[in-house]
Amino acid sequence: MSNIRYEQMICTSSQKSIVSGMPGFGVRTKSSGISDADAEELFAKSGINYRLPMEMMITEEEIIADPDVEKNYPCLYTFRKVESMSGNTFYIIARTLYIGLDYGYFAEMDGARRAGTNYIAHLLVFSELPSFAAVASAVCGNYFMPSDTRCTPRNSEMRSLLTGEPVPLLPGSIEEVAPVVQQTREAVWMTIALLQAYKNRKMADGTPVRIIFKVNHRNIPLLLNHIAALPPKMRGELFFQANGLLSSGVPDGLEMVLLNEKNTTRTDDDYYITVDVLNEDVFRTNIEENYLFGRLVECGERGDTEMMKNIVSLFLNLDFSRNIDYEFIYKLLLLAVSEQELSILQIDLQTLRKILSVRLSADEEAKVLGKINRAVNNAFVFPAGKEWKTDEVSFALEAVALLREEAPERLVLSVDSCRSLTQLLFGEEGMLPKVLADVPQRLDGAIYMVGKVRDSLPQEEGIFRGLGASTEQEHWKAFLYLYYGTALGQNLDTVVRRIESSGIADKAGLAARLYPVEIYCGQWLNLLETNPVYAKCFGSVVSDYWVRCADTDSQWVIECLLGMNSVTANSFDANFFAEKYVRYLYEKPEKVDAGLIKRILQSDLNLRKSLRYSLERLLAVSEEIPLEDVDAKLMFTALRISKNYRYLMTLFSSWVKQVPDMEEVNRWIAAMAPGEDELAQILDMLWKQIPQNERKNYVLGVIDRIRLSKEAWERLQKRIADTELSKILMEENAVSHKLIRKANLFFKNMVKKK
Repeated sequence: MSNIRYEQMICTSSQKSIVSGMPGFGVRTKSSGISDADAEELFAKSGINYRLPMEMMITEEEIIADPDVEKNYPCLYTFRKVESMSGNTFYIIARTLYIGLDYGYFAEMDGARRAGTNYIAHLLVFSELPSFAAVASAVCGNYFMPSDTRCTPRNSEMRSLLTGEPVPLLPGSIEEVAPVVQQTREAVWMTIALLQAYKNRKMADGTPVRIIFKVNHRNIPLLLNHIAALPPKMRGELFFQANGLLSSGVPDGLEMVLLNEKNTTRTDDDYYITVDVLNEDVFRTNIEENYLFGRLVECGERGDTEMMKNIVSLFLNLDFSRNIDYEFIYKLLLLAVSEQELSILQIDLQTLRKILSVRLSADEEAKVLGKINRAVNNAFVFPAGKEWKTDEVSFALEAVALLREEAPERLVLSVDSCRSLTQLLFGEEGMLPKVLADVPQRLDGAIYMVGKVRDSLPQEEGIFRGLGASTEQEHWKAFLYLYYGTALGQNLDTVVRRIESSGIADKAGLAARLYPVEIYCGQWLNLLETNPVYAKCFGSVVSDYWVRCADTDSQWVIECLLGMNSVTANSFDANFFAEKYVRYLYEKPEKVDAGLIKRILQSDLNLRKSLRYSLERLLAVSEEIPLEDVDAKLMFTALRISKNYRYLMTLFSSWVKQVPDMEEVNRWIAAMAPGEDELAQILDMLWKQIPQNERKNYVLGVIDRIRLSKEAWERLQKRIADTELSKILMEENAVSHKLIRKANLFFKNMVKKK
């Protein structure tokens, strides 16, 4: 242990102060490292005065009868920080000895013999925070003056401190003594009080953090020594005062007061962590009923110092922001310090998560995790001739998965256990589904372990023997990825064949997950083409993908169908895809491919007549072949396919025979934007084909939508072949007639809406 340097000073009522030169209470003497101003301030702020109620103050007669005052008035010990006006920070360790009589008694003078109030305070003054071991060493060692505490004029040491000229002091040093954890009842309850204060500080929820500890004064030096042996973070800056009287609480600047058996002042226990060990039954307030505290008491009773240390260390590493199962962590501690081994059946996932959440010391954690890993590995290894305990294996796999996910650095698996698991899963007994069931954690653990010894995997036949016993898609998917790796795509035929002969319910679903059509389309088509027997089982893999593609790329789907033999192609719903293709062409006529349509019509696809008819008409339009049966949909499609006005007029001549809707005709004319010759032909055809009782209004309704200059109208009238129509156009094209027609149309529409 190291030596810690200090300055020192004596405060008392003396014949002369080294600072003021005056008699009375003040700084009697000091070392040169403390200025006069700082000395006066230390005296005023240190709280070192020995306060007694009037009825307890000693008289001169009592001192003469028994000068050993200390046995009835235990020394006051103070450890605290003092900030001075000069900006300096001091830390003091002080002993205040009650001597009752003033300096005149010790100088054998007639005056200055006031009885009852005088004391001698010796302050060890540090510029930096001393260790608590130094505090304990100061209290327990021979550092304070006077060493002879008898209050008599014959005590030369006492006389020199109180009378005559003050003698300056020299700096000193404390040799720290290694503290020892105590096993006494008082020490245990001090530990509990400090742990409660530590937790309350961590919680920062307004619960008390300052301590009142009531104990016999003879035990205080031992208690301070015990505190020094506790972990530093548990104490913090534990400023305290011991053996004080007239104190109902903990003064500002202190964290703890130790009150002895002579204190009669009632304490404010509701506001502090209070422990009273003066009686057989320990009284305490603001200390929780904590399972670990109970175990500390038991340790004290049986003198188990080592376990006390373990419990304290465990408590200081807890995360108090979450709920804590104190009984569980104590059992975990016992596991760490005992030779007891674990069974894998004791390590369920909830228990393992709780274990991982507890912060043990490095040694304790290593022991616990060592036992967990041994339990896990032992679950996979059995002596020859013994049956596998599949429930233990299953639990172990769940533990492996959890450790792998949440604490991979804590998982230690042996090669033997990994190989044993591989043998179990792919052996002839067909244990894979029983061990893994449908629990994802078990599969994750198994994949990790088997992956560590891939060289121990059986050949392809053995892999499928193991998987063949399982009907779980996840088992197949995970182990096939592990076995084949990047070569999975090259083995589509083999894998699909094995899936087809398995007991899996949704065979197509598994195949689609392993071999997405968007990636393996060519291989799928080749498989179905060369193995038509698979079409019934796996055709939906391709069909479902085609359905998703049909809205955006139906042409590609049709081309795929045409590339297959008729038997395989017709195993799909060709009508569905052909209908999608027809809709696609009507939406994007510019995509019409006459060659592809001919291939469809010439193929053996079992298409409905209506679909064939639609395709034939689209083909005819694309090749500008005249048609008799024409509707509006085809007319507008033709406009986007052909720019040949003569052909379009041919189609129009067929369309007009159907007496098409006037609004559709108007839209078609607007989209076509015909020249004057074509427009004249259109009007003539309409006049000729529309029933006689309707044709005038029909044609005029068309004309009203056509915007031409006056000169263009005159030219158009000359191009009209039918003289009656030409005459009507001349009469009805006047502005007044158009306005009347538009007004009539407006009122007619209003009546319809009503």
